[in-house]
Amino acid sequence: MSKLGNPALLPIIASNPQVREKAAETTVRVKKTIGFVGKGLLVVGGIFLTRLAIRNMQKQAIQKKISSNHNYRAAVKIYNLLPANLKSKSLFDPETIIDNLISTVFPFLPKTETQQILNVAKEITEFNETQKAFNILYRSNLVEVLQKVLSPSDFNLFFNYANQHKPGSVEVKPANLEKKGFRVVTTTETTVYSITKSSTNKLSTVVQLKQSIPAGVSLGIFEGAKVNGLSTGDTREFYVCKFGQNQGHTAYLLVSSRSCRLIKYSANNSFKKIQYIPATGHVIKIQ
Repeated sequence: MSKLGNPALLPIIASNPQVREKAAETTVRVKKTIGFVGKGLLVVGGIFLTRLAIRNMQKQAIQKKISSNHNYRAAVKIYNLLPANLKSKSLFDPETIIDNLISTVFPFLPKTETQQILNVAKEITEFNETQKAFNILYRSNLVEVLQKVLSPSDFNLFFNYANQHKPGSVEVKPANLEKKGFRVVTTTETTVYSITKSSTNKLSTVVQLKQSIPAGVSLGIFEGAKVNGLSTGDTREFYVCKFGQNQGHTAYLLVSSRSCRLIKYSANNSFKKIQYIPATGHVIKIQ
């Protein structure tokens, strides 16, 4: 039988208008279906190419800033410390971590590599930036990767380090300038933080005082400045008050604006004061 069908049917089709009409309708439907499928494939292909282009643009933007952004650089360092068997050698994206990473059980990293990753965590001042860079560069969730390669205790330690207050990581902004020079006095028992500035204006790590400070304690002179949040996700507002100066270093205390009041300085003001060690946060006495 011919590939075109039964030749004996051709005379019947040719002499029967209804058959010819049905054949024509079928041909039109087939062409429309093919056209619809073709357009669908073009749309899907267009979406894929658009997403690929956007991803490449985002990737290039991150790569351009790696040398100047330590949070982006941390993402690269962490990736380089991962075991080779966690990294895909895909032709299309050689830096992609395998898609089924989360569903596969891997042994924890050796102690040396674990410590190196924890050291990288200490360099991070904004984890959201590191996670964003990792996701864009390697198309994988950094948190889920860390859960697989670090033990539970090391995983928690990583975020303790990543969320610690780093030198220069706080941003000081003007606030209540009309009350600059007022005394900052606690109104409730509260947690207080310390930070020092060197003669070259370098900021130290923010240190939490080792004990809470009761109400009625003078923390120093208000600098007309505030800090919004001390770590990722922290939405608190802190007032900056100058505590004292020694050998070119100036010590400042940071206290929540909701836990203190600003009082006009007067020699008649009598409030408790604290003595503490700025480098460690140890409170010597409150009197």
